[in-house]
Order: sequence, then C-alpha cells, then structure tokens
Amino acid sequence: MNEGAGSAENQGQLARERAGQLGWDVHLLGEKGSAQARAVAESGYDLVVAGGGDGTIREVVQGLADASRRVTFGVLPLGTGNDLARALRMPLEVEPAMVALASAQQHGHVIAMDLLELTHGQTKSVCANSVNGGIATLIREQMSPELKAKLGPLAFVWGALGSLTKLTRWTVRYRVDGGPPRESTVIAFVAANGGSVGGGAQIAPVARLDDGVFDLVLVHADASVTELTIAAIQAKFGDIFKSECVDHIRCRALEIVEQPTDLEFTADGEALGEPLHGIRILPGALRTVVGEG
Repeated sequence: MNEGAGSAENQGQLARERAGQLGWDVHLLGEKGSAQARAVAESGYDLVVAGGGDGTIREVVQGLADASRRVTFGVLPLGTGNDLARALRMPLEVEPAMVALASAQQHGHVIAMDLLELTHGQTKSVCANSVNGGIATLIREQMSPELKAKLGPLAFVWGALGSLTKLTRWTVRYRVDGGPPRESTVIAFVAANGGSVGGGAQIAPVARLDDGVFDLVLVHADASVTELTIAAIQAKFGDIFKSECVDHIRCRALEIVEQPTDLEFTADGEALGEPLHGIRILPGALRTVVGEG
C-alpha cells in the first residue's frame, strides 16, 4: 500500500481497518516497491493486492512478474486516476472494492490479464495499463501533488488545459508487428492495454486487458485546438475514434525506429527516464481480480 497516493490519505486508514477485519497482512511500500512485491509473492501468499495509484500498481505488477511463483493480483484504487481499476471494472470506493477482492476467487471473478513489456534504454520492464508519449507527459508536469489532492481526477483536466498552450509536435518512425517502417507526426503517442487514461478519458474504448493485443493511438500534430478539444470531449464519452485527427492500430509488438530526443514517455503515469525502443504484449501474464460484470 502507498499512503502517498492521490486519495490514500483519506481512505488508507479505512483500508487498513478493513484489511484487519479480513485477516489480511498490510505491507507499506518503500523505495524498492517492486522488490517488496516480489518477496511477498514468493513468501506464499495466494492474493497480493496493490493499494494506491497507477504508479504504485506498476511497481507491484513488476514485482509479481519477476516472482518465481504465480499469485492472483488485485487492485485497491487509492490514486487520482485509477485507470487500471476502471479497466478491471473494480469499484472505486474502498469498502466495495475490498468486498469484491475478498470474494473474487471464490466466485470466479478473475481474468488472465495481458501486460506490456517495455524496452527502454538498456532496461526491460512491464506495465499494466498504458504507455503515453507527448502531451500526456506535459499534462503530468502540470499537476503537483497538492493539485491532485485538491481536485482529484479534475487535476487531469486542469493539466490538459495548461498543456494546450505548450503543444509540441514530434515525428516518430516505427514498425508495427515487424512490418515496414511508418512515420507519423503527432502530439500524442499512446500504447493502451486498458481503455482509459487521465482518470477515465477513453483513449482506446475498444481495448481489453485479456485480448492478446494492445491499441496504438496516435493524435496527429496538424489538428487544430478546436479539433483537439472535440477529440477530448469524444474521449470522455467513449467515441474518440470518430475524430479525424486520431489513428488507431491494434498490434502485438511495436518497434520505435527513430524518435526526437525530447519525446518523453510515461508508463502507468510514471516517467521512464530513458528512450523507449519497443513494446510487446505478454498475453495472459498475470491472474487478476475483476469487478462483477
């Protein structure tokens, strides 16, 4: 559990109390969260729950992916965006989420969730929900922890508005599923495993976490501010692919052949800090609790 996540300050105590009632052990994540999660998985637990935001969840997912034994993974949404929890159809409030987690294995509410394997710099890592390049990084820079605590998911809206005046255009050369090189000039370059980013914006409304592919979404740089605003509204209501400034490709692997040095990527909301070279899907990599329905 990460008590510093977006809404964890308000709901963390409730989560700890409920965990005690359920007989669960609570481990507070330190600086080496993925190593902690790996150790917990290897110590014999059957269910490991990550309580926090999408960044915390990524650390736990990395640890479970590295572990020598398989466990069932669950999400307790205590962050600002909670986009993986949304994709898993988990309740976004502590009490119903913990009820769902406690009963999931007994009632079969579990899927084999795909993960995204990333190659960046000399490193390989995994993430669960999405990899974002371009405007998503600018939005992240606009949001302070204080703003996230004050506005919750609306902090993403504030960040987006602040980013419209700083739009940069990036030209990226890439290959999809080993095909010929393509070139796109974009303001956003997103690989989505789950459907939403930024606290519920449906960047890839047809994405599923267990279909063996990810959705590459490109927002073209020649779009006007009006077109981008309309696309943002469409994302809110789940039909962004109707926008003429958006391209959508379903794929299993992506290789980035050439990219600008100032194009930065985040994975589940956390900066990679290194150039991204490629993404591939890991089908059914993690047994994961889903919400009812």
